[in-house]
Amino acid sequence: MEKAHRDEKDKQQVKIPSNESPELYDIGQDIGIAVNSANIEELQKPRLPDSEYRTLVRSLNKKQKDFFYYVLHWCKTKQEPMYTFLTGGAGVGKSQVLKALYNALLKYYSSQPGSDPHDTHILLMAPTGKAAYGIKGSTIHSALLIPASQGFHYKALTSDKLNSLRVKFRNLKIIFIDEISMVGNGMFTYIDKRLQQIMSSNNIFGGVSIIAVGDLFQLKPVFDGWIFNDLTHDYGPLASN
Repeated sequence: MEKAHRDEKDKQQVKIPSNESPELYDIGQDIGIAVNSANIEELQKPRLPDSEYRTLVRSLNKKQKDFFYYVLHWCKTKQEPMYTFLTGGAGVGKSQVLKALYNALLKYYSSQPGSDPHDTHILLMAPTGKAAYGIKGSTIHSALLIPASQGFHYKALTSDKLNSLRVKFRNLKIIFIDEISMVGNGMFTYIDKRLQQIMSSNNIFGGVSIIAVGDLFQLKPVFDGWIFNDLTHDYGPLASN
């Protein structure tokens, strides 16, 4: 992965000036997001209240903040999609980093000129209902309309379903996939092909950024191969990476 050259704002650690209380501290300045407090709820609709969001980002340790700022910098300065992996054992704070990034990116994309507050810029997905509930996201099957009983032989969407997803994801920028150890190489390839169809692009994952989150030493995919193994019947989205 290319190492990002952060600008000065992205390098700054989250520190509360001694003359300001935590409730009044504006972390938006640290991540380069100028926010008008009078219309933040109307325009940006963050998943977390501002005070909780600031507290969450301040709670990240140095390595977590490094990853947090790396992703933010990439999304703010680069046109090409990013493909990266956030890993670590149970209890190290992966979910906290994911939550912080989701809210920061939600604020950023919603603040861009011409942005529609109803647009889906970020998608949170997980392979199971329990995992999806834990991140307040959707299952991979429901988000991308992948039939659970179909196996991994790709079947294109019908025109009406395709048009519906194209409208819904017309401005989709980034997808977080949690519990990636449970996503096998067959499902990962299916996600790749589905996104190519939705985004009308032959680029990997339709040109949408993918951040995989999880621990590959945990649960193995059910009826599927490990995500890092070669497919026996297809090339796989990571074949050339």
